[in-house]
Amino acid sequence: MNDMTKSIDRLTDQTVLTKVMDTMQKIYAMGDDAYKVMGFYTYKDRYMKAGETEARAEELAARRIRNGFPTYSKLPINIQRLRRFPLVGTFPSFAYEVWRTNYNNLKFVADDWN
Repeated sequence: MNDMTKSIDRLTDQTVLTKVMDTMQKIYAMGDDAYKVMGFYTYKDRYMKAGETEARAEELAARRIRNGFPTYSKLPINIQRLRRFPLVGTFPSFAYEVWRTNYNNLKFVADDWN
């Protein structure tokens, strides 16, 4: 795969292709980022209404977003390696994030219940 990519890179203008790919990745990530920002402010507001200080509410909201929403940068190294395998694709990372976020959200439910 790397040999094929190197051949393609030699044939194309890397600066234009790189800029286009970077822009496309930023546009794709914008939806996830907006969703996480809205979630952060929603949780922060809920914690402040529950009597927490602003600093503590921000800390708790950030923890909830980081651990309760899909965050692919938190994937273990073995899952990252597996998703680069051509026959598997990105499916293991999605399945792992579903498991991780559901587990953490159940812990959040238990914390909220208490």
